[in-house]
Order: sequence, then C-alpha cells, then structure tokens
Amino acid sequence: MNIRSIYILGAILLVLSSCIKENTVQEENLTRITLQASIAEPGSRVFVTPDNLVPSWSEDDLIAVFDNSCHPFSISECNGSSAIFEGEISSDFTGTLYAAYPYAAASSISGSNISMVLPSEQTVADGSAVDQAAMLSVAASSDGSSLYFRNVGGLVRFEIKADDVVSVKLEGNNDEKFAGSLTVQASTAVAADGGTSSSVTVTSQSGAPLAPGIYYAVTAPVTFTKGITLTLTNASGLTASKISGNQAEIQRSCCLNLGDVTTGLTWGEDTYEDGIIESEDSDPDNDDIVSNTTFDYVVRVIYSNTGPAVVKNASKLDVQIDGNGVTITNATKKNIIYELSGSTSNGFFKLYSEKKQAIVLNGVSITNPSGAAINNQSKKRTFIEVRGANSLRDGTSYTATPEGEDEKGVMFSEGQIVFSGSGSLNITAEGKAGISSDDYVSFMSSPTVTVTASKGNGIRGKDHVLIANSNIGVTCSTAGGRGITSGGIVTITGGATSITMTGGVIYDSDDDDYKGSDAIKADNCFRMTGGSLTINNTGAGGKGIRAGDYDYDPVNHTVEDSYITGGTISISTVGKESNDVSGKAVKIGWITRYGDSDNGTITGNAGNLIISGGNISLNSKYGECLEVKGTLTIDGGELYAVSGREDPINTQGPVNINGGYIFVFSHDNDAIDSNNNLTVSGGYLMAITRRGMPEHALDAGEEFGYNVRIGSEANIVLLGDTQSTTIREQNVYRFQNPTAGWNALYGQDGFLWAFKLPENCTYEQVMVASPSVTAGYKDVEVDGSTLCNGVWALSGISGGTQVTLKKTGPNNGY
Repeated sequence: MNIRSIYILGAILLVLSSCIKENTVQEENLTRITLQASIAEPGSRVFVTPDNLVPSWSEDDLIAVFDNSCHPFSISECNGSSAIFEGEISSDFTGTLYAAYPYAAASSISGSNISMVLPSEQTVADGSAVDQAAMLSVAASSDGSSLYFRNVGGLVRFEIKADDVVSVKLEGNNDEKFAGSLTVQASTAVAADGGTSSSVTVTSQSGAPLAPGIYYAVTAPVTFTKGITLTLTNASGLTASKISGNQAEIQRSCCLNLGDVTTGLTWGEDTYEDGIIESEDSDPDNDDIVSNTTFDYVVRVIYSNTGPAVVKNASKLDVQIDGNGVTITNATKKNIIYELSGSTSNGFFKLYSEKKQAIVLNGVSITNPSGAAINNQSKKRTFIEVRGANSLRDGTSYTATPEGEDEKGVMFSEGQIVFSGSGSLNITAEGKAGISSDDYVSFMSSPTVTVTASKGNGIRGKDHVLIANSNIGVTCSTAGGRGITSGGIVTITGGATSITMTGGVIYDSDDDDYKGSDAIKADNCFRMTGGSLTINNTGAGGKGIRAGDYDYDPVNHTVEDSYITGGTISISTVGKESNDVSGKAVKIGWITRYGDSDNGTITGNAGNLIISGGNISLNSKYGECLEVKGTLTIDGGELYAVSGREDPINTQGPVNINGGYIFVFSHDNDAIDSNNNLTVSGGYLMAITRRGMPEHALDAGEEFGYNVRIGSEANIVLLGDTQSTTIREQNVYRFQNPTAGWNALYGQDGFLWAFKLPENCTYEQVMVASPSVTAGYKDVEVDGSTLCNGVWALSGISGGTQVTLKKTGPNNGY
C-alpha cells in the first residue's frame, strides 16, 4: 500500500536539489524557478515493513514556497520518488528560502515560523493508508540552491482486521493537544506547541467502512502521560474502545505501532447485558450504584463534525436533530440508556424525561458555543457512565436557553447526577459552571473527572456533593469562584480529589460585600471519612475549605457539625488579604457582631468541627490555618498547621483537645487562640510561636475570664508563653537547650515519645509535660515511624544526651 508523501522516518526523507535557471521569465516582479525533488526511503527506526511506506510523487502535488509571501509550486515532471517543481518567487528576494508540504496546509510565515494545520479529521483514499493532507513537512535553504525537507509529525500505525469499521479516533487520557493549528520552525521542523485539537479521527474518503489493512494517523509530537484511548465506530453506529493507561510518546519522524486494534472488541450493544451497567460498587441498598437499576433499552447518539448527528433505536421517543444539536423527550415509562459517541464542535445533548436514565459517555467530544454541552431537564436520578476518553465544553455566553429553564453549566441537571465508570471526562467551562445539579452530585467508582473553569464554579450540587470513589481534578481561575460547592453538605468518603484555585476577590452585588474564592464551599457542613483531598489556592483572600453559612438556616441560623474522621487532607493558601477578605486554609461556621468593626460585640456564632481521625496538613501564608466559629474538638488523627502571619488555630468557641497528634506553628501570632476555654486533656500537642509577648503558644481569652487547662493525661511541647491563668493538672517542665533535631522525654520504663522542632527554631528552652516523665534527652535518634509530617515519634527512639528537666512555678515560671 503506497503513501504519496514526502515523509521521512528517523532520517531526512526528502531532499530537494534546487536548480535555479536563467531569469528568462519575469512578470509583475516575479521570477520563475524550478526545483528538482527526490525522496529517500524510510529510516531504520520505523517499526513497520518498508512495503507499507513506499513514497512517491503524484502529478497533482503542490508545495508552498515562501519569500515574503506564500507561492504554490506544482510538479512539471514526476517519476516515482523524483519530481521537478515549478513556480514563481519575488525577483528581488534575498535571504533564506522556506518551503512547506502540502501547500494547502501552510498559510503564512513569520520570520522562520510557518503556520500550518495538521487535520484532526483525516480521510484516506481507497488503496491508501494515510491522509496525504496530514503529512506535513518543512524545509529551509540559506543559499537558494537546495532544500532539505523534514517531517513535522509522527505516525501511529494500527491494523484493522474487521470489515465494518467506519472510523478510528485517537485521544490522550490527559487531554493532550496534538493536531490542529501549529506553528512550525522551518529549519528544525519542531512545532512550538502541540496544536489546538486533542483528537485525531481516521475515516475513509468515500465514507464507506475502512478496508481491512494497515493505516496511519498523523500527529504532532506528543507524550501521552496517562496513556491513550482508541474509539472505533462500526457501520451499525456501535462503538468500542481500546484503552491503555501506559505512557506513550509520538516522536517526530518516528512511528508508534499499535498493532491489531479490532480483534476481540466488544461493541456497544454487548456491554449492557440484561439491561445492567456493571459497577465496581456493591451495596443493594444504595440507589446511587448504577448496577442496582435495570434499563429497558439503549439509544445511541453519534456526533460528527462532517454531517448531522445520528440517533439510533429511538423510534418510541420524540427526537429533534438540528445539525449536531440533539434533543430527546422520553414520554414513555421506560428507563433508557443514552450512549453518546463521536465528536462535534457545535452541538449538544438535551433530555426531557420523567424516568431515571443513564447517559453513557463513550468516547464523545461535544462543544456547544452557546450553552450546555449536556442539558438534562429531568428531575429524576441520572447516571453518568464514563467510558474511554471524553470531553465537554461550553461557550463564553449562553444565548439559547429557553425562558423558564435553567442551564447552569457545561453539564447541567435538574435532578441528581451520579458518576461511575472507568473512563475519563474532561470538562472546560468558559461560560458557567463545569458540572451543576439543582439536586445533588455523587461520584462513585471510579471515573477520572477533570474540570477547568474560567468563569463559573467547578462542581456544584445544590443539596449535596458526595465524592465516594473517583479521581476528581478541579482548576478554577474565577474571581470569587468555588471549586466544589453545595448549598448543603460536601462529603468525601474516598477517591482522590485535587483542587487548584487562582481567582481573586470580587464584589458580590447580591450580598453587597466582597468575597474571595473557596476551593470547597458548603453552606451547611463539610465531612470527610476517607480518600485524599489536595487544595492549592493562590488567589487573594482565597480559602481552602469554607463550611457553615449564616443563611443556610434562615430561621434559626444553625448548621450541622463538620467532622473529619479519616483520609488525607493537604491545603495551601498563599493569597494576601484584599478588601477585608483574608485567606484561610479552613473556615468553619459564622459569627455576627454589633456594628461593622472587627472589635464589635459578638452577637452570635455557630459551626462546630470535630476531628477524630485522618492526616491533615494546613499551610496558610497570610491567614489562619483553621478558624472555627463554634467549638473545635480534636479526639484523634494528625493535624499539622503552619501560618506565616496569623494564628494556625483560632476559635470563637471552646477548644477541646482529647487525643491525636498536633503541631501548630505561627511565625507572627498565637499558636492557638481561643476566645473561650482551651483544654488539653489528652493527645500530643506541640504549639510554637516565634513571636514574643503579647502572643502566646496557648491563648484562651483571659480578658473574658477564660482559661487554658493542661490535663493530667496531656503530652505537650510549648515554645512561647501561655496566659497567666493556665490551670495545670500535672507538672510542666523546662527542657533546656533543645536541639533542632530530635528530642525525647523519658519515663521509668524508657523513652515515652520524641519531638522534632522546626529547623529555624533555636530557643533556649521549651516547656514540656507528660504523665510519668522523669528526664529529657536531646540529639536522640528515631528509627521508627513518625507522625504529623515527621514531628512526633512514639517508637524506635535511642541514644541522645540527658537533659535536666526543671519544674516550673505556679504560673509556669515564664
């Protein structure tokens, strides 16, 4: 099977020997020249047989030659791999001569950079294996007598053994761009970026199924960091996917061989046996598990960039098709699966239904320039089953929303939406939110969902957002935006969630106030029992987690308790205060004051936080790490909190530390500041402030009659003062000249525990307390496991130098 191309693989494929004849033709300041071209055989680095890549010229080939403009050069003679091109350039042109193939792919030049288009829709002619229009190459000549063409892209080779495959779509699992508009450096053939398209689809030029044989997709050089997905569509409109999670690289002038891609495929209709969508989750009482619902039949919607969408098996439904805009109304009593596949740059899927349903995203790409890509007007539970690599995008404005209807995001639903599956979904939100439900949003096992929002919020569930077991990534650059937000509760029980916020402060005319961005915002409460949560907020006044809103309960203004019982949390906020909006890692609850001043009389507060497990790491450069307007209770888990300017922990209500491993460090304020009683009755607490008086390691609102209490079972390390009204139920000691490495307390039965001060702390003493302590040691070694980012150790302690512990006086002797 021959390829009409100028492709080189691993070496220079095309050498043009330029022979500029006498200047005998001159019209309108143009000079006609001839270029003799020859084509070399493929290089040895290609993992395909030479018989499949025998390059030859065709008499209708054109190349683009650039002086200051683009000129077409056509073939006057050709014989296999040799050809003579003729064309005209400016007669007074001097300097480097640039050229590109094919002529139609190149549009302009700037310096030595040529603008070209590598088509994402590639069609192969009968008897051919590759789309000639995708075989881009460029050349540069400084002497005007020779041109050396180099390939721009690489090849992906695949073999089709079935006789009914009409298209093969290649995508990266991390939304890499590798086709579309490119800027190519002419002398090196290196593309400045990966292009504008994240997929390449190969079809036959005639529209018929691809004949069994070997084919090539052409891509810009790209590394697929999370592997690739091939989505095949057959003549019946059914789709099948081959997914690899292994990293793959397409190099310029080289070929990646995928081999046979059709043998053993399971086509769409075979994946819903007995009306069941299989799930990794198992709980017969959980209605959010898709396998607990039986569906009656499957409707398939196939999108296209070359013609209108096709809807199959929908004879009992009202179907409206406008190009690639598909609206379906289900007035039956059936539970239906709607499988979406194909690609469109101007379409949508809209659904009206009184029954619950599943929308299966099976390698689909939908962009709607004027609204939601998926608009579900059904108020019944809707399952979103994610298969293969999928992408959804809206436009910058919503111009086609009917009066009386909501359309609040790229994927919008009036009812519950529940995600499941093993594929990936990439959502780009430029007009409104990425995912929005006027009920709740639930993520089950275990798709990868990525949302990039530049105007609205990332993910919104009016009543609840539940992440049970998915890989969620949200990037939001919206000023005052929310990464994940709920008018009720946000709950994380599993999976991996990552949120990046960059938006700053914005004025909210509805509230007549300024607001910053929140990675997670729950009007009622936040709860986490498992999984992982990573948050980075760089916006001014930006927060990590904010829960408990004054207006959640408009009558009593109460909110439920927030709690953390398990999982891993890592939050970083680095934005400065702006318009009285300060950045914080976590803020729970609300407070009201009489008057506008920050020093006004407190008139009300609510919002409790209970920590009984998990591993929590909080860093806030300019604000509090953990601000709780109600009561903070710590019964277990690990809490590491570092603030550059404010209190790592600040509460309006009491602080009760009963267990856990806690490290709090402030460069410039109190370590723990409670405007109520502060009680340490158990656990392990290290509280450090670098600032001297009036700041304290432990501060409990002494001016209001509240006390710090160190209980008989507490284990503490304090660097900095405590307030004078500290109540001690055990002896507190001075530990002289601790090292910046590991220090330990010793009891009758051996080492009790070890603590590690920050490297930038060089204080003469710290205050320590622990039941049954008899001595201190510094410069000890720790071989056992550590806790709380490596500041606590309970085992594997040895060596060191003994330090005399000096009992403090009645007021701690500070």
